[in-house]
Amino acid sequence: MTRETIKNWIRKIVYSFLIFSVAFCISAGISAVPNHLRFPLILVNAVICVLLILFTKVKWNITLPSLIWTGALGYIFISAFFSYKPEATLSYAFIYLFSSVLLFFDFSDHLLRKILQLINIFCTIIALSILLCAIIGPPAGNLINFLINPLNNDNVREAVFAQFDSYSYFGLAKENAAAAFLLNVGLATVFAEFFSSKKIRLITILQTFLFLAALLLTVKRTLYICPAVILLIFFCITQVKKEKIKYAVCITAGICFLIALSALIPQMGNMYQKLISSFFITPEDNRLMLSSKAFEIFLKKPFFGAGFGAYNQIVYDAGLRYNNGMWENHAHNVYLQVLCENGIVGFILLFTPIIMFTLLSIKYLRNAACKASSKYYLFFALYIHLLCFLYSCTGNVLFNTEQIYTWFFAMSVTASVVLRESKQTQHRRKLSYCFKL
Repeated sequence: MTRETIKNWIRKIVYSFLIFSVAFCISAGISAVPNHLRFPLILVNAVICVLLILFTKVKWNITLPSLIWTGALGYIFISAFFSYKPEATLSYAFIYLFSSVLLFFDFSDHLLRKILQLINIFCTIIALSILLCAIIGPPAGNLINFLINPLNNDNVREAVFAQFDSYSYFGLAKENAAAAFLLNVGLATVFAEFFSSKKIRLITILQTFLFLAALLLTVKRTLYICPAVILLIFFCITQVKKEKIKYAVCITAGICFLIALSALIPQMGNMYQKLISSFFITPEDNRLMLSSKAFEIFLKKPFFGAGFGAYNQIVYDAGLRYNNGMWENHAHNVYLQVLCENGIVGFILLFTPIIMFTLLSIKYLRNAACKASSKYYLFFALYIHLLCFLYSCTGNVLFNTEQIYTWFFAMSVTASVVLRESKQTQHRRKLSYCFKL
């Protein structure tokens, strides 16, 4: 075996690991094994990306948004010195540091295709596990508990079987909000396939129905509404003509399918009840209280904030208790929490590059010269950008590790594809092209 052959084998092993690891960190759920492995894998992925850049033909992918992000990252580290809870700030700072390495790595078409295929498989498994729980009921709980709770933790076991009483299912994802987010990631791969190829395949229709049915069973309102909103945005920014009618027929058939499925699986009706109840604010709804607390913190330190990740500790010291302990689920509004923890300065630094990457995705999707394969990746990235922006109104996207990594991967997809397209069309202007919209 020659030296060159050994190098090729090592290269294949490294790239295979990177493909699996990125997809695993994004779409494996938050059960015990993925949760414990996620941060070490994110660190290893960062090291691999840097080594590939230094010792192979992979080049640094430097864009204006990514450079602005380095400023935001520096701001998070500096804010640890005046943070209300420095250890939490540093913890998030390192998660963001290792995740942001993706922004500077130039993903090839082959790598992106394999990663998205694997993400689609993971999300499909999550969706099937949710339907299995809804159809079979508690007997499926023993299998789910065996798979996601290898140490047989009593609290996890109790949560697994509680989903059958609440009719809010999560399957192998361990938590229904995490499951609903992953199902949207799965839909991102399906929608990207359709809008880039402008062809309706049977597998696309089946997976769309599967993800939507499972999403309905998670009973997460915002994340169920997101696909409809994003689909409308996709139609507005693309030149899909005859296919609009075909897809409209498929959507109508899908609605009829979900209604028929609701008759077979009565638990699906819980989503409709929850959607109706969401139009009325009840005394039990604590979201407004969490948001008001965040706004109070912002008013005290409007420019630089209280420190990234400090919200939970501040509201605990202010008297908020959850089961006689600390509230650990953040403000359920990313925009308000980023404002209160990072102030106006940090808010601008954090969201400016994210908005720029989103606008870049839209710009190149509207470009007729953009290749179909590039559009596939850009549609996926844009779906994730829009999903995270929408879910940030009621969720904690920038404070959950798996969702942070998903958003950074979407930004890195945009950066890689845009640089590649700009080279081919000879429109690259070093860094200035990045925000020439």
